[in-house]
Amino acid sequence: MVGSPREPRISRIAWPSLYCAGHYHAMQATHLDLPDLLRHNQVNYLSALHLLAALINLTETLYLDLHRHGVGVSLINPGFVDTPLTAQNQFKMPALISPQQAAQEILRGWSRGAFEIHFPKRFTWWMKALQLLPYPAFFAATRRLNPG
Repeated sequence: MVGSPREPRISRIAWPSLYCAGHYHAMQATHLDLPDLLRHNQVNYLSALHLLAALINLTETLYLDLHRHGVGVSLINPGFVDTPLTAQNQFKMPALISPQQAAQEILRGWSRGAFEIHFPKRFTWWMKALQLLPYPAFFAATRRLNPG
């Protein structure tokens, strides 16, 4: 499953079918491409954070509900992956990786049985570190992402 605002509705429909069909691993992909969302004025920064938080919470809940039934659930948080969509970005994308590298990271995470798979680490660890800051420092640091 790929992150979108329709996740709860899709999940109610898809999970029973996946389980009955013998597919025992599902993933929830989010993305850290907040600057791109902000640049196109599609969403403000706090709304984007809330959307990501909702998708992460949904995936955690699905893990709790499905893992005991033998269904693997993974949260995939990619950084910037070189795709036709990211090729349209007009800004420098830190730690840009190829789709092949992204696929290898996902497969490596699945083979380890990891719940969260995030990559490239040289970018995603910085994003995770921002979440550890007290709110005043967090807002000061992230304000630079949304100067408008």
